[in-house]
Amino acid sequence: MKYRSLLRLTLVLALLPGCSRPLPRAHWEKDTWKALSALIRTEGRKDAVADPADRPYAVFDFDNTTILGDVELNLFAWQISQLRYRISPEDMEAVLLGCVPDPGLPLQLEGLSPGVTARMLAADICDDYRILYDDYIARYADPSAREAGKALAKVTRSRAFKDFRAKMWALSAGVEATFDAETGLLWPLRLFSGMTRAEIRELTRAATASQMRKGRIRLEKWESPDMGLAGRVRVVREDGLAVAREMKDLYNALMDYGFDVYICSGSMEEVVETMAGDPQYGFRIPPEQVFGVRVAGADSVRMTDVRFDRNAIQPWQEGKVLAIRRYIAPAHGDRGPALVAGDSNGDFDMLTGFPDLRIGLIVNCLRGGPIAELTEYALTGNRSAEDPIPVGGPGTEYLLQGRDPGRGRFIREKGSKPVK
Repeated sequence: MKYRSLLRLTLVLALLPGCSRPLPRAHWEKDTWKALSALIRTEGRKDAVADPADRPYAVFDFDNTTILGDVELNLFAWQISQLRYRISPEDMEAVLLGCVPDPGLPLQLEGLSPGVTARMLAADICDDYRILYDDYIARYADPSAREAGKALAKVTRSRAFKDFRAKMWALSAGVEATFDAETGLLWPLRLFSGMTRAEIRELTRAATASQMRKGRIRLEKWESPDMGLAGRVRVVREDGLAVAREMKDLYNALMDYGFDVYICSGSMEEVVETMAGDPQYGFRIPPEQVFGVRVAGADSVRMTDVRFDRNAIQPWQEGKVLAIRRYIAPAHGDRGPALVAGDSNGDFDMLTGFPDLRIGLIVNCLRGGPIAELTEYALTGNRSAEDPIPVGGPGTEYLLQGRDPGRGRFIREKGSKPVK
């Protein structure tokens, strides 16, 4: 009888928010796990709260934070490998160069010969695309047909395709490295020209399923033949997507304890919505809680000359802070988030921009720049005396989580293994 009473008491205590472990340990780094668990218990509420102003909230970056890998870059690579375009050969040059401020400026990218410009790469890509369009794209409107699969396997062995693949990636990476962040973010989205938003979502579903089957991140080298104006081009990219169990657990624990959870990403909004809302990936985030890059145009209209929506706040760098303050905080009494999670310099502003932030979670991707300084601060508590980095507020705690991208998982360390 005494034993049964003790057992009942133990079960009751285990169900109470203050006594339970809301977040499974799995491969969380120990200090990070303890602090996140404490935040969920102290800030969260198991009882239903009808008024959003009374609910705490968390904001996550998506690429390489919520997931391992970059969903938009993997979509871009998959689009290249599958030749999924709705652009005529006559329009391709305008698509490639339409947002580039100075197409004649040499691009600053390793793997390109000195003096190679966006215009030179675009000329080579257009020559390749005419061949690929005639041999495959124009012939197979339905890429799922058996004949299309055989034709694609054949055309992707050609010199034109290998040149197209490497130079398309080099042009995207070169534009990002050489020009401003806005141009670098917009450029790959222009390859959706001729598509509706619904078609982009369907493309994302197919690409994500393909890349998720790899379950890990690895380096892949693409090299072109020595041909065209730009000659031989060599590029290295990160290939594959994975979802760490720990991040799914964190999303679900937060929501189970009454947090509202949002995503604020520098990738296209429709692309992130598609993966974040797909139940098979485990995040359960509705589209109205995803904020990403927004392009102009009606949903049902095929896109032409893809441009940013100038009426929307675009969430990159300081734009992430502005987006949270404009789109999210008003529903929560204009309070800042209790938790922000990110991995890159694009997340630095939202990790440091809220005085009432409780936890800044950094998924350690071994990056340089300001996020490296914030990572060092999370490790040591020290800031440079000459040019100290900003931090969220006096009560903000910064946490590190390590990962092993080659195995598609988190590890119980603050440091991470590099992508190989």
